Amino acid sequence: MNDLSNRFFPWWSMLLLVLAAGSSRVLAAGSWTPADPMEYERYWFTATTLLSGQVLVTGGYSYETYDLDTAELYDGTTGHWTETGRMRAARYNHTATLLTDGRVLVAAGYNGSEMSSAEIYNPITGVWNRAGSLNVARDEHAATLLHDGRVLVIGGYSPIVGSSPSTETYDPVTGRWTTQGNLRDGRWWATATTLNDGRVLVAGGVGVAVSNLATCEIFDPATGQWSQTGRLHVGRYAHRTTILADGRVLVTGGHAGNYAPTNTAEIYDPATGVWTMVGNMLKGRARHSIALLADGRVLVAGGWNVRVIPATEIFDPATSTWWATGRLITGRDEHSSAVLPDGRVLVAGGQDNQSFELDSAEVYSP
Repeated sequence: MNDLSNRFFPWWSMLLLVLAAGSSRVLAAGSWTPADPMEYERYWFTATTLLSGQVLVTGGYSYETYDLDTAELYDGTTGHWTETGRMRAARYNHTATLLTDGRVLVAAGYNGSEMSSAEIYNPITGVWNRAGSLNVARDEHAATLLHDGRVLVIGGYSPIVGSSPSTETYDPVTGRWTTQGNLRDGRWWATATTLNDGRVLVAGGVGVAVSNLATCEIFDPATGQWSQTGRLHVGRYAHRTTILADGRVLVTGGHAGNYAPTNTAEIYDPATGVWTMVGNMLKGRARHSIALLADGRVLVAGGWNVRVIPATEIFDPATSTWWATGRLITGRDEHSSAVLPDGRVLVAGGQDNQSFELDSAEVYSP
């Protein structure tokens, strides 16, 4: 439809395009294609793009095998999965963080109870090694890489206090975990994003007495101190965040009041500490995936809203508008995604509408 002056293009199609553009529901370019399935069905797992470009998938949960200790690699050039070394402990609802040297730190999670153990994957050998123990057992926590190479772990669900306020850092050089003070609000199912200036933004989550927190906090690694920052306009948990090309942070969806998934989106400006509402998503959703594309746009895929959602959409930060894009081949939530070196996005696993875990995978081409 590049040549709208083509005499065979009907006038009413032009009108439909204009009306659709006005409602921000024009179909954006992009398509989903099936990829080879994983070796294991899983949800509540992690997917991490390695320095080699391969994607490492770790742990998760399966109704057939329960907690998983398996790990596998996806190669975007061949489209194939291969098993790699098994973790030392089966776990789900854990975090996986790519370290500066290319190894991957997996921390805490759940395996019958909240876990404090951690381990590191070496992509050269395919072997997992112990990485000490966290000071606080937790799952549904958040983790992010600091500019100095340490990993900051935030909050989570603790068997002792519920929504945990505790935070700690892992130093890959010394192999030690160090407490970093408490959040002002204990929270789990929150997000943590390392800003361009090195500080960390923590947003939303489930609080001690509030199911959907609007409060946000900032960690300054230079001082080791936590401070409050601007509140979200919509309290939320099981939402997703990504840092945009200009350094601002986009938050999407999540469960809001009464467990209802919201279609709202907001952007945080680190310079002002203020959240600004941006255009609403076409679908309210929680437990979805989010990926920053090479051109600066953001892909949101799948999730849950009464039922599993196959719809995907694109956010354009330049115009603050949402555009529908190709639908997932298989609707899924509680899945994971990773950006491939060529700019495509891998989406894998999760649950379908019958709450069956999935081994299927698919790739989005912008």
